[in-house]
Amino acid sequence: MVPIEPLLLGAVLGVRHALEPDHLAAITTMVSGVDGPRAAARTGAAWGLGHALAIVLLGGALVALGVKVPPRIAVALELGVALMLIVLGAHALATRQAARSTPHRRSTVVGFIHGASGTAAITLLCATTFRSSLSAMGFLVLFAIGATISMSAMSGLLATPMSALSRRDARTPGMLRIGGAIAAFGAAAFVIVQILRGSAS
Repeated sequence: MVPIEPLLLGAVLGVRHALEPDHLAAITTMVSGVDGPRAAARTGAAWGLGHALAIVLLGGALVALGVKVPPRIAVALELGVALMLIVLGAHALATRQAARSTPHRRSTVVGFIHGASGTAAITLLCATTFRSSLSAMGFLVLFAIGATISMSAMSGLLATPMSALSRRDARTPGMLRIGGAIAAFGAAAFVIVQILRGSAS
């Protein structure tokens, strides 16, 4: 019988995981150019889809095979996240007007990169928590669902005041995109510093 408590913990951890600084920086950059909370929520859901695909497919394969992500690959994936954040920030600065929605394909790719970078930690947690691959897969699925719901809701919440402010002042969208870019660049710098600290220890 599969224990229910650890599986529910997966959903809770997924909700929390979506609120990590680099995730929020990425989604803030994307929804800062989106017109309205509903479009932003769809952007967050698209991010969640990509994130879920990486966690369930890549993480599930690693769990099933009993393989851990090599440290060098884990570092490369984290660097990929930093590079992606820089690209998102640059794109936000280059965009001059708000769109009705961020292309879902781009949001899904961003989510996939985030999910891939997290597979090392999440599969290690599965290896130390669950004895069966079935339980670990259930954990990964609920983790992915929790992260998707959390990011979609957070995207809609972020866009609500953004949209209200944009309707009051035509300069607001540009300022929001600049703010999103700064957040993305800051998160990228944070990720790089963490990698350097890890390699130095």
